Amino acid sequence: MESWDMELILTDNSAIVSEIVEKTIQNVYLHYYPSGAVQFFLDLHSEARIEEAMSYEEIYLVVVQGNVIGTGIIRKNEICRLFILPEYQGNGYGSRLMDLLEARIFKNYPKVHVDASFPAESMYLKRGYQIISYEKIETENGDLYEKVWKEAAGLRKSGKLLERFGRISCPLVLIQGAVDPHLPEGVIWPLRDRNVEIKSYVLDKCGHTPWREKYAREEFARVLFSELEG
Repeated sequence: MESWDMELILTDNSAIVSEIVEKTIQNVYLHYYPSGAVQFFLDLHSEARIEEAMSYEEIYLVVVQGNVIGTGIIRKNEICRLFILPEYQGNGYGSRLMDLLEARIFKNYPKVHVDASFPAESMYLKRGYQIISYEKIETENGDLYEKVWKEAAGLRKSGKLLERFGRISCPLVLIQGAVDPHLPEGVIWPLRDRNVEIKSYVLDKCGHTPWREKYAREEFARVLFSELEG
């Protein structure tokens, strides 16, 4: 992607920015978050909030060959609300947009901060960003999730989770997305250190829920049934 192929246009049109954000969240975030969390993000990036933010944020439309393909926002030295429409994803536009936004920030600041959600986390890590903190989102079904996660986290911290995996005698198969924020190495290597054999498949254009995702669900089903049939 050449630099002249992408143009950033400063905008005060909250309606078109909101439309881009809403469409992207509804099409992408369900592959990474429960429905309650998706609604949280829709509310967080509502048109009213975007319009309110225009007084203190630089809000850009992203244009490629005359088409509006996304949006990106600068707040002092922070990049936030970066969205590429689903039909334009997978073409390197997100990385090119980051190049342009970072260049603007570096004119005035020595460091860049980003407010990242799971769908974009892997891109930021590849660009050399470091995770400073995570934020927890409370959802309608959060009680059950929190209970299960606390139990799993306790087992992991004590080492009992790996110990229990070490007792497994049947074949293990890991089917995971290439852009899953939980890297497959974090599962495979600890198990192999315990002499647990595991076969792994990594699916392209796929996040944390391959059985639901547009570009991966057919391949996920093929791999799953192939393994079940032995």
